[in-house]
Amino acid sequence: MDRPTYQAHAYSLLRAIMRTAADPTKNNGTPLIPYNPCGISGGGSSGGKRKIRPATVEEIVTIVQNMPDKHRLMVILADSCALRFGELGELRRMDVDTKNAVIHVRRSVVRSKSAGVVAKAPKSEAGIRDVPIPPDILEAVIEHRRNTRPRDPKG
Repeated sequence: MDRPTYQAHAYSLLRAIMRTAADPTKNNGTPLIPYNPCGISGGGSSGGKRKIRPATVEEIVTIVQNMPDKHRLMVILADSCALRFGELGELRRMDVDTKNAVIHVRRSVVRSKSAGVVAKAPKSEAGIRDVPIPPDILEAVIEHRRNTRPRDPKG
């Protein structure tokens, strides 16, 4: 079975059970086993995540040029402002302050098997933040707002 994460979780659970069995303070003063045999260093780890190589400037330009007009700004904001897809998908006009060149990240959208697409607050307080809009893309943001509907601030 080639499932490193499941194997790591199973090993971590086994190690915790064995630690309890070997601990005299948990068993009325007498350990159930003489020692914890689960001593494999890194056994509860599934290894490093795959390395992700950021797109080059040329690759970003190619992606932007080949996107439909209505989605180009999403790629630019993802690249320039390091916004996640869920954050971009839930941005509204009221979140984009072109006067002060700031994006207010307050919500995110996630896909759920049971509930479908759901808008919600970010997972942590760190996810609620203000992100500066770089000067070199501010005009693209202004132009996008000018050319898209609806004009509703919640749009």
